[in-house]
Amino acid sequence: MKHDLFIKKIEVDDWPQLRQRILDADIFILGSPVWLGHHSSVCQRVLERLDAFLDETDDQGRLVSYGCVAGVVAVGE
Repeated sequence: MKHDLFIKKIEVDDWPQLRQRILDADIFILGSPVWLGHHSSVCQRVLERLDAFLDETDDQGRLVSYGCVAGVVAVGE
């Protein structure tokens, strides 16, 4: 893998569709293996994207995730 200091634009981003599926779901469970005491980088990316929910509100001023049920599962040695 070539290392450089340039920021590359991501042309394809599945997050908008995943975000809507999360909001439409009855329950959302995020699972991750644990390596050396830390969750995976993919899990971290999802958690960082979920932070955006904290800035979004519905027409009644509630968080868009209001009333959603979520769980986190981490498994490691």
